[in-house]
Amino acid sequence: MELVKIFLSHASEDQPKFVRPLAEALKALPEFRVWYSEYELTIGDRLLAKIDEGLKSCDYGVVVLSPSFFAKRWPREELEGLFQLETTERKVILPVWKDVTEDEVKSFSPILASRLGANANAGVNQVVEDIRRAVGLVDRYKEIASSGWKEKLKKLDSDLGHARTVEEYSRTVEAVQLVAKVAAEIISAASVVAQRMAVELSTLKLQLPQHPHDKTSHSFALTGPKRLTVHLYFSNDILNSIERAKLSVRILRAKDDWDPESKIQILERYELRPAFDKEMKVFWTDSKVTFATGAALIDFAFDRFVAALINDR
Repeated sequence: MELVKIFLSHASEDQPKFVRPLAEALKALPEFRVWYSEYELTIGDRLLAKIDEGLKSCDYGVVVLSPSFFAKRWPREELEGLFQLETTERKVILPVWKDVTEDEVKSFSPILASRLGANANAGVNQVVEDIRRAVGLVDRYKEIASSGWKEKLKKLDSDLGHARTVEEYSRTVEAVQLVAKVAAEIISAASVVAQRMAVELSTLKLQLPQHPHDKTSHSFALTGPKRLTVHLYFSNDILNSIERAKLSVRILRAKDDWDPESKIQILERYELRPAFDKEMKVFWTDSKVTFATGAALIDFAFDRFVAALINDR
């Protein structure tokens, strides 16, 4: 839990009977870190620097307003420092009225007079509860005010609207056809790349399927040394929904046709599901990777294939 830092601003005359007991009561609570002169100042400290440090690091300033406070210059300067920390969204000063009237406070500071304050005459325990309540209310408001909740709400509304649109569209023949078309284009493009590599990289003896790939095919494979293979395969067994559509990318070791005991060994598998972005363009994703374009997906598939070849040398 993050500590709430409290700066106690007061006149020294109010320390023995009220401020010191208040500081002890606040210090005893685990949620507070209290800056109080008797705790923080030691012999040799530069008074102005220490107080300035305390003011800048505090979350709230508890200001004990009293006749002694009004009569001194130093507490006034502390109060001015606290006022400078305030913004329209964040109220830093929490006043405590001690033996003063409304007119006296108003004469000293009309701003403080208009602000709800705790009453020292109610006792230290009640003042502590008032501070805890005020900190909780201010913190909640500060969190809401600073979090950009309107923009977050708009984004949530937009995201939910898009999700509903995608959900409805995904259960249409049009969506099925679009996803199948995009998958076929990716597989076709991968085949073109593989054919070019098979010609250019003759030493590796890359092998394509015996039957040339065509635009209606749902799969593609390229095999290298030691039967290492990259395999792309699209499937969807529902005619009016993409719920079970997937584009599989597999890195495998193919069967040895001369060994009847040989089996396919899957080294890596990625089951990519189709989804739609805000422009209703198809992208592919699983729990590990996401591809906005077919080119990126193809690069990934061949990169994993090359990594397998290198590791298997």
